[in-house]
Amino acid sequence: VLDQAHKLKEATAAMAQVETARRVLADEESEMLALTRRIGELQLALETARGALGALEVQQMDARGSIETERGAIVREWEVARAKRTAAATTVTPSLLSKYDRVMQRRGAAALFALNAGFSCGSCDTAIPLQRRPAMTSGGQAIEICEACGVLLYLPSPTKEP
Repeated sequence: VLDQAHKLKEATAAMAQVETARRVLADEESEMLALTRRIGELQLALETARGALGALEVQQMDARGSIETERGAIVREWEVARAKRTAAATTVTPSLLSKYDRVMQRRGAAALFALNAGFSCGSCDTAIPLQRRPAMTSGGQAIEICEACGVLLYLPSPTKEP
């Protein structure tokens, strides 16, 4: 465009376009160099992080082995306990076992408590209603559910003093 300009006004306009194009090009090159530097920095950071990860994995190899050994022992203990529970559960009625399982799932902790001396819950100390006490003492239904906290309650057998 500058070569085809015949008048001073056209030449000035063409020079302004050339200068604008140069500025845009310089800005783009500057941005490209900044991005190239940033990519280099990120690649260096990536390599550093990969090196740290490799070192950490080497450090954790022993710990993982011991954890796996412990896990195996715990699984074996769990299987033995599960077998004992299954054997013991054969003497318990299915409805009572179902109640126990529901309470254990809900609470995640102890599900069976003895009644206190005053016919109160061994977990939350709430008194058992009067109409439910005779059923527990007669031996008909020895296990009840606490109305307040939902645990299973039983009347402990009287202990003989020497």
